Amino acid sequence: WGDDNTIFYLAPDETKRPYQVWRHKIGTERSEDVLLFEEMDEQYWVGVGKSRSGRFLFVHSGSSETSEGHFCDLENSVENPLTVIHSREFGLRYDLDHDGRDGFVIWTNKDDAVNNRLMYAPVSNPSIGNWKEIIPYDKDRKIDDVDLFENFVAVQGRSGGLTRIWLMDVKNGKMDASSFRQMEFDEELYEVGIWVN
Repeated sequence: WGDDNTIFYLAPDETKRPYQVWRHKIGTERSEDVLLFEEMDEQYWVGVGKSRSGRFLFVHSGSSETSEGHFCDLENSVENPLTVIHSREFGLRYDLDHDGRDGFVIWTNKDDAVNNRLMYAPVSNPSIGNWKEIIPYDKDRKIDDVDLFENFVAVQGRSGGLTRIWLMDVKNGKMDASSFRQMEFDEELYEVGIWVN
């Protein structure tokens, strides 16, 4: 997930819980690998992934109640350090992706949003004080996942007892909240979701 010579990988503890993120340079000994992140709290698991844009490496640490995200800007160097989005705060969960430009899109339960709200933060300073709501929170709409594309955003969730997908246009590099709309289907009952693209 790094450049052509670098990979990032997870290491498990003795219970098989992923708890470390390492950086490995291809062609070197494993003893030379660099530990980027270590989660010592056994209630938390660690995951690692790359943004859709390919620019960022994300490291997530989470439990059923709380999450914490870090990112590494891979644009200039795979050796950039991890930066925390928001330090662990019990009860706060969030996930994010890069919008392909100068911001992160975050879906979170911040401010008692049980079903998650959709927010934006600038890459230059993504701390929680800079999170801005993209669309108004709706307690009847649950947001589970978000996929970001050049010209639109796809949001997966639930409403009215059914899985749903909502779309929002991106115009001139900005998300157009006024275009937020639900995809409609002819069937009365159905199941729909966003998959790997």
